[in-house]
Amino acid sequence: MASTPRGSSARTPRWMSAAWLQTSRSRHSPSAGWGSPDTSYYRAHLKEMETIPFDGLVLSVMKLKGNDPPDNMGWCAFGSDARFTPQDCQHAIDDLKAAKSKQFRHNFIQVVTSGNVDWFDPKWPQIATNVALLARVAKQGDCKGIMLDAEQYDRFRMWTYATLPENLKAAHGFDEYRAKVRERGRELIRACLDRLEAAVDYVHVRTLLVIANGLRLLGESHPDFEPA
Repeated sequence: MASTPRGSSARTPRWMSAAWLQTSRSRHSPSAGWGSPDTSYYRAHLKEMETIPFDGLVLSVMKLKGNDPPDNMGWCAFGSDARFTPQDCQHAIDDLKAAKSKQFRHNFIQVVTSGNVDWFDPKWPQIATNVALLARVAKQGDCKGIMLDAEQYDRFRMWTYATLPENLKAAHGFDEYRAKVRERGRELIRACLDRLEAAVDYVHVRTLLVIANGLRLLGESHPDFEPA
């Protein structure tokens, strides 16, 4: 959790002050966290949510499954069994088009890279499609882009070469993995471009990357890293 800046009360931190946001014209402060609302909740409770001192939200997209509990598509996108279709996402686009807010002009759609698919897995094209469909929700729903969360929540730590299973490391060295990650990144962007009708500027510029653990992950990715 962020600490309260000096000179601010514990009740209303300076960085949450509406007055501070209004005087910081060059800054934008989208709200993100474990409690990110889905598009349906956002549509139904917009007026209530506009009382918080932020100018954007990170929103999740739910895959509806009839009477069964819905899946959070942002959390499932990198899973081996996740196969999204445009129909899965249409309700979220409808929610966002119906929810008109003058305050929340810097919204992002949540995408979490935590999953169980290795970079060399042939299922990667479907993952690129999944992310591209969520980017399409962001564009058609008038969001600024996608929020890409690269924190490693699962036991399979796809961003950390040193902690990959031994059979995977035996098959491919660190340099091979590094090259493959770059290749997968290009594939993902190409898939987004196809879905967004070549909206290059949108994809390239409007991605909010969560980098809270970035420096630690850089160290862990090195082949000489020794996990505790």
